[in-house]
Amino acid sequence: MVSPKVSVIIPVYNAELYICQCINSILEQTYSNVEILAIDDGSLDSSAKVLDGISVSDSRIRVIHKANTGVSDTRNLGINQATGKFIIFVDADDYWTDKNILSTLVMTAMSNNLDIVRAEYQEVDVNGVQRNIHDIPPSRMGVVNEIIDSASFLKNVIHGEYFLVLSLIRKSIIGDIRFN
Repeated sequence: MVSPKVSVIIPVYNAELYICQCINSILEQTYSNVEILAIDDGSLDSSAKVLDGISVSDSRIRVIHKANTGVSDTRNLGINQATGKFIIFVDADDYWTDKNILSTLVMTAMSNNLDIVRAEYQEVDVNGVQRNIHDIPPSRMGVVNEIIDSASFLKNVIHGEYFLVLSLIRKSIIGDIRFN
């Protein structure tokens, strides 16, 4: 099966304490055909320096520095710069514990010809201890391991049922859609 490139877009603002763990969790994935777009949104801490340092260790990491304009504009820049067939957004203070998550998402998308594939997340503290154990709302349980149409997915995103992170999206369906 073809291994399409995935563009991982990470808006970074004052995340010097977390960004290395975030990026390393992506680099440690079993799926390696990725480009990491770490976009420093005018951080006031040492995030820019940390990003520049970590980027020399792996050619898949591309760092972009810009003035602070907010997460939406930063994600839009990432979309514009992305060269992958798929895009996934990761917050700078998040990290992936499952080394196969990206492979699972891509293979699910490719084998089922899907435009969007989404996974759930687990909230943990800085020590990796699970926090805020909460039930998945019944509206989400009805679509676990199911295929739904893009309109239904977007409706759930707009209504706050799904987070954008952990959503692998085929870049071609994004078109001119951008964040406000």
